[in-house]
Amino acid sequence: MTPIELGCVSRISFDHAVTLLLENGGEIRIETAFELVDEFRASALVDLKKIGNSSLTILSVLHHPLIEATVVDDGTLELRFGNGVRMTVSPDDLFESWSYSHPSGTKIVGLPGGGICRWPSPKPERD
Repeated sequence: MTPIELGCVSRISFDHAVTLLLENGGEIRIETAFELVDEFRASALVDLKKIGNSSLTILSVLHHPLIEATVVDDGTLELRFGNGVRMTVSPDDLFESWSYSHPSGTKIVGLPGGGICRWPSPKPERD
């Protein structure tokens, strides 16, 4: 089972990263270069400093469901969307490559050099 709660992409923002906001409040932030495969299976490496035409493919996932999210122990994040687009974020040697956060408190981070760190949702306090 994926620790990332699946849902429809409701907003995408571009700054020094690409951020996907899901309708359930979850947020996926990609902070390093990543592989992007469009619905026609054309593949490109997206450099966040020169996003160019890749922005159109990234924007194409807006209002489409995230149907699969795989977090690999080596720090790789694989995302697959209902329109056929796939994104693969590999670990970066120096920086956190991606992060996921959810309003419940769950947080997962792709660590520099590989691996992941997870913070589960806090348990409710008992009276």
